[in-house]
Parts: sequence; structure tokens; C-alpha cells
Amino acid sequence: NDNQGDVKYKQGGGGVYNARGTFTMENGTLSGNKALNYAARTDGLGDEEACGNGGGLYNASGATARIVNGTITGNISSARSTGYEGEGAGIYTKGTLYIGTTSSKVEIYANEAKLGSDERSGGGGVCVRSDNVYLIGCMNTADRSLAIVDYALRRRFRFCPIVPEFNDAFRNFMVSKGISMEHAKQIVDKVKAANLLIAEIDRGLEIGHSYFCHTDQCDDFYTWWEDICEYELFPYIREVCFDDDDKCGQICNKLKF
Repeated sequence: NDNQGDVKYKQGGGGVYNARGTFTMENGTLSGNKALNYAARTDGLGDEEACGNGGGLYNASGATARIVNGTITGNISSARSTGYEGEGAGIYTKGTLYIGTTSSKVEIYANEAKLGSDERSGGGGVCVRSDNVYLIGCMNTADRSLAIVDYALRRRFRFCPIVPEFNDAFRNFMVSKGISMEHAKQIVDKVKAANLLIAEIDRGLEIGHSYFCHTDQCDDFYTWWEDICEYELFPYIREVCFDDDDKCGQICNKLKF
């Protein structure tokens, strides 16, 4: 591309300048864009007060950007005449930024923040200038085959437990999928009872909601429930209680009608 940004926005966003609203990129590429400072421009539109933030994407305060799948590479930002700013060659954001999902891939590489020292400009990949920044990740504690990695993560981040909540919201979800309120309440009671026993082994192994989200054949409730138990829950519980048949039987019985 070789776009050079827009002067009235302080020459930010060589590729995309998102002033307000929501910008979404799915399966796209932002590459070869330049958010240039006044000295580096070649189109006669220089401004000594301008800078070049966000070579690929400039996401302004109050705006929202969602990068679902895509590649952001080969973009350039450059600093003011004083050497300040020129940040976020790939993405510069003051607003809300969402990058990726659990099943997507976003690559941000080979972006260059030019001019200035580390104190004055930087963030070749992503520069965040929002007031509050939260990086939130989820880790399934039931999968601990890489124990060393697990310990390393726990040393470096703050953790809070997210336990299964079989509450009114879950019951209402079940009802919305065609299950009667009576059966929805029974599901909650049975799973809670089973989880109390599982928690004696490890709270991280408790039964979650995902087993009950597929309700295509729930018209025949008891067949649907038995299928879930026989082919999903019981095999899982046998693994949880691999050396304790009595405990396995107790938990499975809590789930049976």
C-alpha cells in the first residue's frame, strides 16, 4: 500500500484510522502501510506537530477494533520532530481492542517504529494507550500434562478460579432449549451433588456446562440424558477415579435417574 496517514488526525493510521464506532478485520491483512511524521512525508502535507502513530491501524479513544483472524506486518510508524511518539507500528490504540479468539490466529510481526529512543517511541507491534488494560486468558486446570509450564504461568500472572455455576441462568438456558423446568432443576441438583464428591478429589475436575449445551435431541429427555452419561460423563468420571471404583460408583449414581 504505501498510504501515509491523514494530517488532520496527526498523521496516524497509515492503513486504517478508526475514529469512532467498531472496526472488524476477519481473515484480512494490513501490510506495507506508513504513518509518517512531518519530515518523512513526500506529498507536501507535512505538519511539525504531527506524528505517525499506528502504521497499520490507529484505533482512537472511544472506538473499538476487533482483529479476529489476520496478519499485520511490514507497517511503519515514525516519531515527531522531537522524537516523541511514533508508536505502535502495527496497531496503536487508545480505545477498546480485541485480538483473536480461542479458535483464531492473528499474526503481528515485522512492524517498525522508527526514530527516537526506547523512551520516546516504540511498540513496533502493538502500542496500548488506554487507561485500563486487562489481558485475560483461560486455562483448563483439568489438563496438567505440562506441569512445568503450569507452574511457570502461575509464578508470572494473577489467577482467579472460575468454577461451574449451575444457577438460575443455567436453568433458564436449559428451558430455552426445550427442556422442562422440572428436568432443568433435576439436572442442576444431580450435577451439583456429583461435583461435591468430585471436589473431594480436585475442584479443578468438576463437571462443567459444556456437556449439556447440545440439546438437539432433548425431546426424549431420558434418552438424551442417558446418552450424555453413558458416553461422556461416566467415562470422564472413571478417569477421575481411576484407582477408586467405590468413589466412581458413588459419583455416577448421583447422576442417574
